[in-house]
Amino acid sequence: MNGRRSRRVARTLGAAVNAALGAVLGSAPPRMQVGALCRDRATGHVLLITSRGTGRWIIPKGWPMPGRSLADAALQEAWEEAGVLGDPVQQELGRFDYDKAQAAGFAVPVEVRVFPVWVRSLADDFPEAAERERRWFHPAEAALLVAEPRLRKLLRDLARSEITAVDDGGADGRPARKSGKVKRPAASGEPDRRGRDPETGPARLAANMPGAIIDGAIIDGGPDAATDDPSDRPTDRLADDLADRILPALAAVRGAPSAT
Repeated sequence: MNGRRSRRVARTLGAAVNAALGAVLGSAPPRMQVGALCRDRATGHVLLITSRGTGRWIIPKGWPMPGRSLADAALQEAWEEAGVLGDPVQQELGRFDYDKAQAAGFAVPVEVRVFPVWVRSLADDFPEAAERERRWFHPAEAALLVAEPRLRKLLRDLARSEITAVDDGGADGRPARKSGKVKRPAASGEPDRRGRDPETGPARLAANMPGAIIDGAIIDGGPDAATDDPSDRPTDRLADDLADRILPALAAVRGAPSAT
């Protein structure tokens, strides 16, 4: 049995033993690690590295360190595993969990607290340079490569926030990409989008013809606009005149006395 197959068998047996012990004793609380989500300020890309055991893509991570904040411990892991020289953000970005395989074949549950690290440069010579690969990925692409579901979601959320930041003109100083069209007012004498001439439109008529009836309304400023007697308004005088002419004719046809 070759070495790779024996390790696979050991992990399978360890997982089975863990499941059996968990059913009897209950599951143990997860142990805590810190992880560094290393990013390039210019592109927003994320730095992934390969694990030493399986070669899958992960982020730098490790155990907390006495005398260091969690974010500073994450930065130290990023240096040792990826050669990162950068600036950590002390606020936690999110968490994910995984089962960490042990040498004896067992696995322990681990919860990783993730801290952003803005990368200033990458060193060529670092402690684990001969044991890992490192590569930049867009957050959406990185989400397709990692195996941990909660880390995958964290990267997808990061990719979505990148899109929102661009649309809103994010904090990186890049101009916003606005959707839609900006309405441009028509110049003097130029027809508007509906083909109407602003010199003869309703606003122009209102300025030149006070008292004109436009769209069923009397434009302010006409001689009858400020009258207190409704019967003196042009529309009411027109209705009275029509009544005076039509009602007598109707009365004559019906043979009834007229209203006048």
